[in-house]
Amino acid sequence: MRELVKIDIEEKAEHSALRLPDDECYYLFDFYPSRRYGFDAGNDLVKNLKRRVDRSDGPALNRKDWAMRDVANLLRPALAALFDPANTTFVPVPPSATRSSPLYDDRVAHLLWLACPAAGDIRELIVCREEREPVHFSAERPSAEELFANYALGEGGGGSGAPAAVAAGPVRERIVVFDDVITSGNHFVACKRFLLGHFPGRRVAGVFVARRVLG
Repeated sequence: MRELVKIDIEEKAEHSALRLPDDECYYLFDFYPSRRYGFDAGNDLVKNLKRRVDRSDGPALNRKDWAMRDVANLLRPALAALFDPANTTFVPVPPSATRSSPLYDDRVAHLLWLACPAAGDIRELIVCREEREPVHFSAERPSAEELFANYALGEGGGGSGAPAAVAAGPVRERIVVFDDVITSGNHFVACKRFLLGHFPGRRVAGVFVARRVLG
């Protein structure tokens, strides 16, 4: 089984927004965005997962779907080993694009639904007020403050396949913020601040498919 690895002080330079050890974050793979396909199996999975939905043909989107299933199969036991679903609420980082946009990609929320147990408490608690170009396709990287200012409280249990009973209960003691790749850590920091503002007293951690490695 592939285990989730905790980001430690030696990796801090790669993720400048994190304040260790207060920011508790875990990942499955190292991701080298500049490396070509074939460099590493995990790297290929992340590249396929992040394929842009409006610029991919049928075979490319198939590779995206296959990567989603493969990552979910790896993530499922790794999540279960660290987090008790009975006291954990899982929150996907919101897409930058709205549902009506050709850039809209719900891979992060969809991955959670594939990887979490049937009784998992998955809630889209954070939505964006205004649409932004996805960060990994933009030359401008928004700060944690800018991201935070663009967040609004979501419906608390929405998203495809969310059981009505899950949405009705209180947010649990432990919150896991989930995203595909952590770069600077700005999204996690903004999400953590937002969630603690609305749900004080919770313990918030971050889980990522991969952490971006420079070089």
